[in-house]
Amino acid sequence: MRQRSQDTGDVLLADLHIHSRYSRACSRAITIPKLAAWAKVKGLRLLGTGDFTHPAWMQELKDTCEERDGLLWHTPRRTVDTPVGPLAVPSPGRPFPFLLSVEVSNI
Repeated sequence: MRQRSQDTGDVLLADLHIHSRYSRACSRAITIPKLAAWAKVKGLRLLGTGDFTHPAWMQELKDTCEERDGLLWHTPRRTVDTPVGPLAVPSPGRPFPFLLSVEVSNI
């Protein structure tokens, strides 16, 4: 999603349609720290949580994020382990925001 602020002309780059590792056909390696790290690498400034109604995913959100200002904030470390090796996280220590989101499906 690309949203332009009418006041300042700033652009908010966000991905609000993501899935957790509990969704069908998604990587079982997905974690909040990895999502935040890759979002920072890609220049995103907001992510949806995806699948927040799944009990285990909601518990991970509670364990890894802090609720503030209507958003969930994850504070990343310097690196995150990935299948291809450690990923250096841009702006480590600076919290990254998540917005609770879920997809409704009738399959």
